[in-house]
Amino acid sequence: MLLVLWFMVLGVGLVARGMKADFFDGRIANWYNATENIERQDEIEAWCKENCPDVWGQLEALGHTTTMQGFGHKQFNYNRDLKP
Repeated sequence: MLLVLWFMVLGVGLVARGMKADFFDGRIANWYNATENIERQDEIEAWCKENCPDVWGQLEALGHTTTMQGFGHKQFNYNRDLKP
């Protein structure tokens, strides 16, 4: 329930500001990678495919690793290095 509420806040907040989710700001990638639960990652994936399919496609193109020798949650190969 809380996760669904967060989806709504993210989506409504972006729309209210006339913005769309952007691959390059890293919100979606960081959100997905920070979610260490396979079922919740599936919910995020479904939301992203419906609301920002172009961003999801770019994430999938990056590739990913899977924790616990292939049985855990996914981590997209998204570079989060900060530049000073």
